[in-house]
Amino acid sequence: MKGKKQMLTLAVLFVTAYVIFGVWIAQDTKIILEKAMSGVPDYSHYMNQTAFQTINLQSNVE
Repeated sequence: MKGKKQMLTLAVLFVTAYVIFGVWIAQDTKIILEKAMSGVPDYSHYMNQTAFQTINLQSNVE
């Protein structure tokens, strides 16, 4: 019984960590995409110039 409880606890901890990591990545991705799509040149904290130009194609055309 003790082994089952430990395995269940480890599984719950793993799933919790996995979900928290996914939320963290999603929030960072949202910030990066919002900065890139806005066209504002204040993007250096989030991505390099090549990534900005690739995401924001309008700035490449102009």
